[in-house]
Amino acid sequence: MCGIGGFVDPHGVLQGERTLAAIATTLAHRGPDGQGLHLDGPFGLAHRRLAIIDLTETGAQPMVVGPVTVVFNGEIYNYRELRTELRAMGHCFVGASDTEVLARAYLEWGERCVERFRGMWAFALLDQRSRSLVCARDPYGIKPLYYSCHHGAFVFASEPPALLAAGVPARANTRTAAHYLALGITEHEPHTFFADIEPLPAGATVAVSPAGERRTIHTLDGCATANSVVSSEEFAAALRTSVILHLRSDVPVGTCLSGGLDSSTVAALAAAAMRAAAGPRFGAVTAVSSDAATDERPYASAVAEHCGLEWHTVTPTAADFIADMDAGIRAQGEPALSPSVYFQYCVMRQARTAGLKVMLDGQGADELLGGYERYAPSWAAGVAAAQGMACAVRGFVEMARYARRGLRGMSWLAAYVLAPRLRQHVIRRRIDFMRPELAREVLELVSRIAAVSRDPYAARVADLTQFSLPALLRFEDRNSMAHSVEARVPYVDRAVIDCGLRLPDTQLLQHGFTKYPLRLLAQRLLPTAIAWRRAKIGFEPPTQTWLSEFAPQMQAEVADSSLIMQLCRRKLPLDALAAPLRWRLYNLARWQKLFAVNSS
Repeated sequence: MCGIGGFVDPHGVLQGERTLAAIATTLAHRGPDGQGLHLDGPFGLAHRRLAIIDLTETGAQPMVVGPVTVVFNGEIYNYRELRTELRAMGHCFVGASDTEVLARAYLEWGERCVERFRGMWAFALLDQRSRSLVCARDPYGIKPLYYSCHHGAFVFASEPPALLAAGVPARANTRTAAHYLALGITEHEPHTFFADIEPLPAGATVAVSPAGERRTIHTLDGCATANSVVSSEEFAAALRTSVILHLRSDVPVGTCLSGGLDSSTVAALAAAAMRAAAGPRFGAVTAVSSDAATDERPYASAVAEHCGLEWHTVTPTAADFIADMDAGIRAQGEPALSPSVYFQYCVMRQARTAGLKVMLDGQGADELLGGYERYAPSWAAGVAAAQGMACAVRGFVEMARYARRGLRGMSWLAAYVLAPRLRQHVIRRRIDFMRPELAREVLELVSRIAAVSRDPYAARVADLTQFSLPALLRFEDRNSMAHSVEARVPYVDRAVIDCGLRLPDTQLLQHGFTKYPLRLLAQRLLPTAIAWRRAKIGFEPPTQTWLSEFAPQMQAEVADSSLIMQLCRRKLPLDALAAPLRWRLYNLARWQKLFAVNSS
């Protein structure tokens, strides 16, 4: 895990080494273990190292391997197997890093080498043979890579603020800001909150010529699956293997533990694998809420005791939240969804304090296995088509009886999900404070969401690739790297996602339980109260209480924001708004100020 950046500067406008140094300095938190710069004509590469695999100098970057020079952020978990294969093909290795495996895989298989990788990656590789820069990103966008075309130069980096440091102007993307403000959606389009900065699409491999011309040379689809179905046992086997691979490291590994099904299953699998390998006790970190309604400590404690974990806790307070507010926003680089992101920030900080340099997490399970309540209506519609309306109604009522919303709330949710006109009406009323032209764009997005949400498979794929998981991965990447910790997500693995998407929709929700195949695995690993737990909280702070204590500062910040004025047709009294909207207004306004973003 590292920070990378660089450029292709055909006209020499970027003051080469100074720009690379600025990028590297801005990304120092991503890699405190070393820095490297490389200049070659119009090409420049910068690297900040977080040493995880091969801690010696043979793992330093930029790494020169024959005719290629590479900077790499991420992990190739099957690097040992690939190294054995490449050695058999005649390749010789100097060190033991996965970066060298990546470079030699590229030399052997070209841009299609990414098809052989099992892991997470964002890399840039200068190929002297073609005199081109090759940039690639893993198929789920776990690892970030952003670029901008600035004064004729192609500039890239792991985070948008590093591009600002390279001279890219900080201008607001009002379309992205409007979608965020209205719907809380951020990563659904190939844009950022900065008008002149875009993410490299997930799964893309692009080549940039010395003239700065960019072309896509390969695309890896992480959700392409075979037509055949798989069993719950096959899914369990894929997840078990993924967790074992994600434990490969030359530094201590732990896990984020909320006490919910997803993170608890990962913790149990990882702890068992560590015991089997005669390794140290597996570590876990839990954020404890001061509000009993959102406190998962009893569940996390039960998992820690059952699995023999070395358990660490952190209890963020309202005062901590207020004191760390700016640091958290700066760490994200862009507005975040809710104060729950701050809980994750605290977990990663505690992990670093506990000496855990790598942390596993449970992101992706809900999107893959239908874990959100909003999937229930489309699931019931699918059951009705396959097994009849009576069966669908029974299943839906059974699920609604135990849902957080209750039967009445779930019935309303079903109408909202399955009736696009109702959804449009609800959102139209909710965003009546926005300028009409922006409101129309939001409603167009609502139509796109409605089109996929009525089919459970399409909804899951859309959440994996657009509407849910990409944002969660961004939050996790920035929170972990703010404290120089590598975050790994075993559910977001090609083999696991392939199996998960091939499970029949009707098997995902059964007997009133979501994520049924995962629960079948969990019941063999965890206490029954965890495996068959219905409540879903996660790292959730007492948001209402915290925002109430912070209200005066929030109101002043929002009133002073030119970006908010540009988005809204009238002033908004925060005390009359729901907590999520209050947070988004403040977060957007404070982000604009901290990064000196021009709203015009």
